[in-house]
Amino acid sequence: MQKLLKSLFLILFFTTPLIFVTYNSEQFEIPKMYFVYLITILIIFFHSLSYFKKQTTLFVYHPLNFPLLVFLSSQIIATIFSIDVHTSFFGSYTRLNGGLLSLLSFSTLFLILQNYLDAKLIKNIIIFTLTSGTIIAIHGILQHFGVDKKYFPYDDVTGRVFSTLGQPNWLAAYLCILIPLIFYIPSSVIRALLSVIFLVCLFFTKSKSGLIAITISLATYFILKYKIKKIYLFLIFIFCLPIIYFIFRPQPVNQNLNITSSSDIRQLTWTGAINIAKKYPIFGTGPETFAFSYYWVRPPSHNLTSEWEFLYNKVHNEYLNYLANTGIIGLIAYLFFIFSCLKFIYQNHQFKILAAYISILITSFAGFNVVTTSLFLFLLPLLSSPTTPHISKNNFHFPILIGSLIFCLISLQKIKNFYFADLMMKENIIKAYQLRPNEPTILSKASLISAKSGQVENALTFSSQALAISPYDVNLWKERTQMLVYLTYIDSKYYPQAIKALNSTAILAPTDAKTFYLLAKFYDASSDKINTEKNFLKAIELKSNYDHAYFDLGVFYFDQKKYDLAQKYFELNLKYAPTNPDAKDYLNKIATKSASY
Repeated sequence: MQKLLKSLFLILFFTTPLIFVTYNSEQFEIPKMYFVYLITILIIFFHSLSYFKKQTTLFVYHPLNFPLLVFLSSQIIATIFSIDVHTSFFGSYTRLNGGLLSLLSFSTLFLILQNYLDAKLIKNIIIFTLTSGTIIAIHGILQHFGVDKKYFPYDDVTGRVFSTLGQPNWLAAYLCILIPLIFYIPSSVIRALLSVIFLVCLFFTKSKSGLIAITISLATYFILKYKIKKIYLFLIFIFCLPIIYFIFRPQPVNQNLNITSSSDIRQLTWTGAINIAKKYPIFGTGPETFAFSYYWVRPPSHNLTSEWEFLYNKVHNEYLNYLANTGIIGLIAYLFFIFSCLKFIYQNHQFKILAAYISILITSFAGFNVVTTSLFLFLLPLLSSPTTPHISKNNFHFPILIGSLIFCLISLQKIKNFYFADLMMKENIIKAYQLRPNEPTILSKASLISAKSGQVENALTFSSQALAISPYDVNLWKERTQMLVYLTYIDSKYYPQAIKALNSTAILAPTDAKTFYLLAKFYDASSDKINTEKNFLKAIELKSNYDHAYFDLGVFYFDQKKYDLAQKYFELNLKYAPTNPDAKDYLNKIATKSASY
């Protein structure tokens, strides 16, 4: 039984980073997270069976158990007080990782692994991890040369590789964990080979946070390992200056594309996170609810960026993410757990693991933890020292086995349904709904498809159910508006309801320029001139370079024969869209009319 459980942990470390499935609604994080859930369920069952056979104790004492339980308790409380309990428990639909369920899973793995962690298993975990990482890094290098470019037509895979992790910064964060672990390998030839493979792949990610993390983590390792004197520290710093310049040097921006830098975007989301924390300082708005709460405090200046229409469900800073979502209590508990892990690793003089762990903390400062990095965040500290399990002598073996069996059977069925529901979303939304009837994302998609096919009652019911579960989800309100527009083809009475739904969106997203622009279009179609003008002007107020709003407002004034105002807004449209022939045509018409007076 112990061999089986150790094998499951090895499979977990080896396979999780490798998994991606092109048929899921999200190819990388969703299948990885469901795989972790599956392995966790199997480990729980077989651990309970081992406990029943009196081969191990249920849990062992470990100095990190208390910090972990403090952190987990803070997340449970934050979920209870969440603005969206469903999302806080399951995680945002396309991410999953970060919801309470994922944290419970990683915490369970943390508590069970201690029972089987001997020196041999630690060695095997590191070997399996490096082997898996080598496959991923080689794939990343080949990706740079276009090996799978045709499978990712919308991504610049040759410019910035992401291999099986799904995003360059995520791959970089993973590689930064692996590189310090290379020093566990006794063969200098293999160490050198893996170093080249990992560093080349890291370079091809072009991740600034990854380069910063590996520089700092390796410097930490060598300083602690070899107790470098101050003069050598100074020389290392001088040597690192070219690397620091390379990382922070100004990057040329294609002005024609008008792309906003990632640092500017991060400053906006970080500001948003801090503003959310001011409103909800104790327990935040709930794990994984940033996608909803950010709209409440979203700076109007976000409308002037190239990513102004993007949905941000993460802060792009893990610490601020915890602050916004789980408040001061959640952030302090998270930092307490991290500090305890760092202290434990350092006390065991495992400087390689310490360097790897530090890299996670650095990359998560400019990003956020994904499934793979979360796996190492929770379990890597345990590899610092083997544990000594004890055989349990209490009398609760049979009830625990039965409870575990029931729990695992129910959980396996649920996880299977959830995973296949996601697979069905593109092909058979009704089948997806049958497999997972309480998921707002699926309900909303079912509502849209029902509306398109003329099933009025189903469309309205599905949408209402979705919003009853997640009333603060702006996307669900936008999809409800879209659904009601489809229904107007059947009966025009649904048009006022569509406007009402869009107004609800505007209340939740008071700085979203596009919402007000769409409201103006809706009011214009219903001949409500006052609200049409009001919402066009609001959209322009929020987004001063909104070329579409300028043009449509110009048309609005032109139709009312307010030619001076129409000319003003057509000229403003041409300022931001100088090649728009329609605006030029309207200006010519205005000039002709003016000449005829």
